[in-house]
Amino acid sequence: MDAAGRRWVVGGGAVLVAAIAFTVARAGGDEPVAPPARPSAPPHDRALAAARYGGNLAGAPEVVRVGSDDRVWTLIRHDGHTRLARLQGRTLRELPLGGIEPTELVAGYGRMAPYLAYSAGRIVGALRRDGSERGHTVVPGEAGDIALDRFGTLWFTNRARASLGTWDRRRLTEVAVPTRPRPHLDEIVLQGAGSSKLWFLDYQGRIGLIDPTGGGVRMFKVKGGLPSRGPSRLTAGFAGATWYTTKTGLGQISEEGGSRVFIRSLPAPPGALTGGPDGNLWAAARRGPWLFRISPRGAVTRYKLDLPAGARLRDIARDTPRGDLWLACARPPALLRVRIPELRSKLP
Repeated sequence: MDAAGRRWVVGGGAVLVAAIAFTVARAGGDEPVAPPARPSAPPHDRALAAARYGGNLAGAPEVVRVGSDDRVWTLIRHDGHTRLARLQGRTLRELPLGGIEPTELVAGYGRMAPYLAYSAGRIVGALRRDGSERGHTVVPGEAGDIALDRFGTLWFTNRARASLGTWDRRRLTEVAVPTRPRPHLDEIVLQGAGSSKLWFLDYQGRIGLIDPTGGGVRMFKVKGGLPSRGPSRLTAGFAGATWYTTKTGLGQISEEGGSRVFIRSLPAPPGALTGGPDGNLWAAARRGPWLFRISPRGAVTRYKLDLPAGARLRDIARDTPRGDLWLACARPPALLRVRIPELRSKLP
């Protein structure tokens, strides 16, 4: 080989060595690359039976809740009006509230909490086990979503005043949410059993945490995009974290770690979300007959309910003692009961 050829080989080898060294340096840098949010692509649908209840009243179920005594309650919307109904056997019984039309319900647990509480525009109130009125009060502004803390105090998001409100069945108080731009508050949930903290959703792209015992209000920017409008877009109770549906998947916020995308894309856009009695998260598709089970590690299983392709699942709630899920289905109009035989997740 002549001198020019030897120079070409040596030069090419040096370039190759430099390229390898650069690649190794990038792969083993000081800042580890965060694993991407897990996409979901289940290979096949699993069939899941859903027993149908109700359907005897005109209108479509919008909200479903399970009381501490396992009674199932729903809000039915018809011709622009909303009414309260309770499931008795396989049919629904309407319970008039003297002209009050609730828009949200929450079930109470514990000795100090009311059995049920509701919001209805400028009114918040409490109900007894038979559905009769236990008392209500008029609020300034407009009450949105509601939650009951461990002391039995009713919390609500005040959409008109961009604040949080409380009612302990004696007096009203207001808690400012000091953020800019002005918040558009919606969902609010208790962090978990035994906790005083509550998470709430701001449609300006944030989720807030309030600690009534003295921690004040903290705000976190939402990653992954905001959820669609509707009930039960926020749930909590998993080790100091809250979970929310995005337009395509799921996000998570923890007190220590802030916001992250947990599932970037589910097989169909999700709507309502709940923590299931089996230790998993369960999300309902906004359109179509699908439920998604999401394990704490992010494994997704898609289930197809025995419903028409054009089904519309509006809300989801858990019945922990019986190990069931209840869904408010607007199309076809019915309450759906899905049995979960395993109360404890056995997924890795």
